[in-house]
Amino acid sequence: MQSATRWPDQLPELWSHGAHAYDRTAERLMPQFARDALDIVELRPDDHVLDVATGTGVLALEAAGRGSDVVAIDFAEGMIDQLQRRVRDDGIERVRPVLMDGQNLEFADGTFDLAASQFGVNLFPDRSRGFQEMYRVLRPGGRIVVVTWSAMHRVEPMFAFLEAMQAAETGPPPWDGLPPALSLQDPNDFIAELGDAGFDGATIHRVTHQMTAESADSLWEELKGFIPTITALIDALGAEQAERVGRTFIGILRERYGDGPLAMDCEGLIGVARKPRT
Repeated sequence: MQSATRWPDQLPELWSHGAHAYDRTAERLMPQFARDALDIVELRPDDHVLDVATGTGVLALEAAGRGSDVVAIDFAEGMIDQLQRRVRDDGIERVRPVLMDGQNLEFADGTFDLAASQFGVNLFPDRSRGFQEMYRVLRPGGRIVVVTWSAMHRVEPMFAFLEAMQAAETGPPPWDGLPPALSLQDPNDFIAELGDAGFDGATIHRVTHQMTAESADSLWEELKGFIPTITALIDALGAEQAERVGRTFIGILRERYGDGPLAMDCEGLIGVARKPRT
């Protein structure tokens, strides 16, 4: 499960550069998935939680709000800076942001009760290593919860972007295979990878929430800075082609949703499992 070629979503400097734009868009969608994940895994107030690839800390903040102490790690300094400002400004004491690579966790074995990752570990170049590290730092009987995207056609903003790229005849993308964000969309593969890392009793739950936007035009502007792979694809087109893709994207959304506010379905998969007690 290790990739030889790094996608833009696997480069910390690109996430750091776009941290503010990501946070502005993510705050309208990601908290809904975080609440579902913590409900499904049955978070307890006394759980010591590790949030891997925390981004700007959506799941970590939700867990802290429920009474858990959380260590929130990310490999992108800009993401950690964004979360540190939030923690400081809001006086949040239960979240400790730390700059760290989730594929090489700097914690002793058996440190945490719950290891979580929301749209994070699925991006890792070596995802099996990420799962193994989460397993290692859990106490016996500890739980894991991982949120990832479902198939592209079930994540409407991404699918509309792909349709716009194809309609504008931009040619094939410069990378082979599925982007990392969509690389864990098969529930059977998801269960198998958790099992390979040592986890027992894995189950996968489908949940759908909506990304909202004021208009098709505003969503296009946000999408350009939302995640590095989309930003890189648009930048690689050049100004003329990028403008054509943008017009096509906006036209697709206006045809489907009209000229007013948008609410687009986004399906995620939530995987939960447990480290054996012995």
